[in-house]
Amino acid sequence: MNNLAWKINRLRTMKLPEISYRLRQVIQTKVESLTVRWWIQSTRSPDLSCFGKAWLTSLPRSMDIALYRAAADRVLAGYFDVFALSNAQLGFPPKWNRDPKTGREAPLVFGKTLNYRDERIVGDIKYLWEPNRHLHLTTLAQAYHLSGDVRYAKGAQLLLESWFDQCPYPLGVNWTSSLELAIRLVNWSFTWHLLGGQASPLFTSSDGQRFKRRWLDSIYQHSHFISGFLSRHSSANNHLFGALMGLFVAAITWPCWRESSRWLQQAQE
Repeated sequence: MNNLAWKINRLRTMKLPEISYRLRQVIQTKVESLTVRWWIQSTRSPDLSCFGKAWLTSLPRSMDIALYRAAADRVLAGYFDVFALSNAQLGFPPKWNRDPKTGREAPLVFGKTLNYRDERIVGDIKYLWEPNRHLHLTTLAQAYHLSGDVRYAKGAQLLLESWFDQCPYPLGVNWTSSLELAIRLVNWSFTWHLLGGQASPLFTSSDGQRFKRRWLDSIYQHSHFISGFLSRHSSANNHLFGALMGLFVAAITWPCWRESSRWLQQAQE
């Protein structure tokens, strides 16, 4: 009943252009849910000769390495800080679709049609989404950059591979909000550069090349999702700004597809 009242109140505040826009979104989402198999297979091959430069000419190294190693060691041991849950043991790698607060695991259904506001389905969505923003990947990458200890780089790879396995595009709660995808892309950009960019030792072997391609495929999927699923009209607030920020960062970090220039222009405009 409360959800219905909320929807009625939102509808009262909308003008005709917004109602039309949201109806088109509903139809588009329905079509996508019926053609999800084709959508998954439509990822384009990246141009592996085209990557963006690091944000700084020389990445800094004059930090207290011990502090960064200690933080990274906590992550490798499976400990994460998630809002009020400090030092929560989520495992390594964690269960990405499980809410660490309630223990409820969200289903792997088509993400855009999943009601992430329903705690009976997903638990507390803010607690579930927080680890999936992947700030801890940057922590591992910082420790690797400063210490050269390959354990941290391998840890970042393991977390990413587990996320790809558990959160297949475009299914589940991690494929519902463009803002969440955008924040993940920003942290992936930091992580990418701190791990060495396209020349990272993680990519030297044949298995490493497969991992690199898998990561790039997910970046393409994130960017494609955000570009076509932006908040507009009365919802065009921090969510729109955040989503476009992620699209901009992705386009300058990985300009590997013919759509990249369009994504960059879209975000800039």
